[in-house]
Amino acid sequence: MDTDERLSDAESAEAVQKLLGNDLVVQSYPETLRLAHIFSTFTANEVLAVQRWIIKKGNLKIITRPDIRRLLFGRFGKGPDG
Repeated sequence: MDTDERLSDAESAEAVQKLLGNDLVVQSYPETLRLAHIFSTFTANEVLAVQRWIIKKGNLKIITRPDIRRLLFGRFGKGPDG
């Protein structure tokens, strides 16, 4: 479990104790954290933005996979979009 890095060790421990003391714990995991993980999903646009940022920061290249339909059927191998 992560806590705010600006908190002292004692404050972090107290925050965790309060969470565990006030929350339903199922299979050794607080319900609030379980729900936070369920609801913390990324949209497609957010995933693309993170991907683009990583590519720029890491000076990486994206290699696109070959289109199997095009390889097998040439110009007649249009995908579902085209």
